[in-house]
Amino acid sequence: FNGEMENAYLVYLNEMSKREMSGMEEHLKSYLTDNYITINQKHVKPFSIRSYHKFICSTNNLQPKTSTEASRRDWYINIPNTLVGDTQYFMNIRKFIESDDAIGTLYKYLKELDIENFENEPYPKAEYQLELEQDSRKPIELWTEEYVKEMLDNEDNEHYSMSYPTYRNLIPHAYNFIKNN
Repeated sequence: FNGEMENAYLVYLNEMSKREMSGMEEHLKSYLTDNYITINQKHVKPFSIRSYHKFICSTNNLQPKTSTEASRRDWYINIPNTLVGDTQYFMNIRKFIESDDAIGTLYKYLKELDIENFENEPYPKAEYQLELEQDSRKPIELWTEEYVKEMLDNEDNEHYSMSYPTYRNLIPHAYNFIKNN
């Protein structure tokens, strides 16, 4: 049942984990990409609404969900634990956010932001997201990449000399070959 989504814009998923997301990623993807969602409430006939929903997830899990280089719908930010218990820090942030000057400055910035080529801008990735992408790779893929790197680094063997783009193209083929043989 998802009746609470009928009047929601911002949807908060608390304590997301890779285990809980297993098998649910396609369902979540449809929430993120579909223009309409079906609202199912108890004892009420299901109906469709236009979806403008935005999702925010938080977790203490090191691997919230599988992240790959192709994950363009996810944006991960790691907030360090060094600020846990620093109430003054968070009180200062709250005071700043509640300030009319801060809201006005943000509004002015967003109004003046050039978004003409926004669709062509590269998708930003934090260092943490790149680490998650590495951690989500299959062991055989990592081994294949390391093996090919060793072969390329072997100066005694001219046969393995190749360009970096050729090397990047070789990785999936080598991975598939090893996996299937």
